[in-house]
Amino acid sequence: ILFDDLGINDLSTFGGGVADGAVPTPHIDRLATEGAIFTQAYSGSATCAVSRAQLMTGRYPTRTGFEYTPTRPGFGRVVASVGNDIRDDMPLAEYRAENEEGTPDYDDMGLPTEEVTIAEVLKEQGYHNVHIGKWHLGHGPAHDPTGFDYWRILPGQGHYHNPVMLQAGDHPVVERGGYVTDLITDDCLSFLDRHQAKHSEQPFALFCHHKAPHRTWEPSREHFTMYDDVDIPEPDTFRDDLAGRADVIQAVKMRMMDLDPIIDLKATVPPGLTLDEEISW
Repeated sequence: ILFDDLGINDLSTFGGGVADGAVPTPHIDRLATEGAIFTQAYSGSATCAVSRAQLMTGRYPTRTGFEYTPTRPGFGRVVASVGNDIRDDMPLAEYRAENEEGTPDYDDMGLPTEEVTIAEVLKEQGYHNVHIGKWHLGHGPAHDPTGFDYWRILPGQGHYHNPVMLQAGDHPVVERGGYVTDLITDDCLSFLDRHQAKHSEQPFALFCHHKAPHRTWEPSREHFTMYDDVDIPEPDTFRDDLAGRADVIQAVKMRMMDLDPIIDLKATVPPGLTLDEEISW
């Protein structure tokens, strides 16, 4: 089971979780208690899709050639322009076209099929392999999942609500209503039921890759107000001014004040708040 952008301190297994345990993760805790915990696992990259390629292959991005999170042409120019319009108190973002020279075309930004994935290795050992959920390693014959007997994946980042999914076969596009985490989970449970009924003696590997909790943090309708009455304390480092810290840490630009009221916060900022009050809000 892979979660996207989940922090280790979000799990109650590790240090109590969010809000000093007020937001428990009992089912994940059970997996940790009854399974194995690996405490020295490292990401192969600080970039989303690229680190996924490392997880699937066990190889560094410079080895696989998949070194870029797939983005459409001009994406950097848009980000710089919009960012400068939103915040006038931040350092000016500068788009440099020459930095995009040599970047592969969007359709070529994917994990090459000649790379050996963990699924292919398991398949050689007789495993029945299934991948459901987020893939984000490219699409089309050159980049679709390999080594899997069945796959159903989100195109690109996918959507939280009513997500379209892609799969191999005669009906490649799957359109359904619902919340992405529920749909992925239901698909995985359905596979487990089918496998138990028909292939219970065959070992299997199920890759259940969730989109959540990747930005833009859209909860389901059922859980939208779940923690309205929970007081989530501010972390000890919440107001760290980063003085004396390494230059690379001081260069980090994502702050509470950078969150978009509509996209991120899902609410408008109440009027009359001081800067400090707004940050806490």
